[in-house]
Amino acid sequence: TLFRSVHMILLFTRKDDLEDESIHDLLGHLGNKDLQKILETCGNRYLAFNNKAQQHEQEEQVSELVAMIDRMVAKNGGNYFTNDLYVRAEDLIKKSEAEVMEELKKEFEEKLKHEIHKIRLDRKST
Repeated sequence: TLFRSVHMILLFTRKDDLEDESIHDLLGHLGNKDLQKILETCGNRYLAFNNKAQQHEQEEQVSELVAMIDRMVAKNGGNYFTNDLYVRAEDLIKKSEAEVMEELKKEFEEKLKHEIHKIRLDRKST
């Protein structure tokens, strides 16, 4: 992955629909390999928010999220995701795309030259 997702936390909503089951238990039971890859990629940082939470629970949810962000930033050596980081990543993607396009263009040109050469040889032999 581009960022190795050291700057990502998955935030699930509708925790209230889980009733007595925890988000951890639910994710363990789902068996969704793609979701598991995403969770692993972002360091298994995830939370679930109760959409129907009242004041106290809302404050607890926000505190839990802020604490997770603080731990993540500390683990990343104090680095956090910034717009500059996003711009650099976009530049790398564009550069990679340009390199791939150039490579494909060269391959196409070589194939085209080869085909033209074959056609010319066929014409000469007839």
